[in-house]
Amino acid sequence: IIVPEDFSYSQIRAPWVQDRLWPNGVVPFQFKSNVTPDNPNRMLAAMAEWEQTANVDFIPRTNEGDWVEIRDANENSSFVGRKGGMQVINIYNWNYKFIMCHELVHCLCYWHEQSRPDRDTYVQINWNNIEKGEEHNFDKRVDAGQYSSYDFDSVMHYGQYFFSVNGHPTITILPPSQSWQNKIGQYD
Repeated sequence: IIVPEDFSYSQIRAPWVQDRLWPNGVVPFQFKSNVTPDNPNRMLAAMAEWEQTANVDFIPRTNEGDWVEIRDANENSSFVGRKGGMQVINIYNWNYKFIMCHELVHCLCYWHEQSRPDRDTYVQINWNNIEKGEEHNFDKRVDAGQYSSYDFDSVMHYGQYFFSVNGHPTITILPPSQSWQNKIGQYD
């Protein structure tokens, strides 16, 4: 997740979320010139996944004031929600459609599933196993939606070893749902 430098947790309240939604679910986008010729079609396929299941339309940018620029990068990251003006989605893993879907959903104002305020009922975060500097990816967020029951199969759920510093799980599934332990974070 890309967090704006001037972001403060005191900004988290319903109006912040409302201001970050894309009007009418329309997200203008363009590809930066560094995106190789095969990769736009891969991203368009990821966009189509959301257009088929959610009330969202990704449209090529013409002259819109708010838009997403999709870049080839050395990481996968996105701002959460519409920030105003040009914003970036960085893609490294162009061969994984659901990693691209994950970053698109951040752009649509969704946080990680393990960031939900009720997550401690379902998972344990193993803070000592997380790489330094990556802890923010596991923070609870009061503005993280609880749109349905906790979804272990969500494209927004990290895998058990994401950002592990020592090869041990960063996320442990709690009873009675331990059968999900090896299934979370599947982006294939």
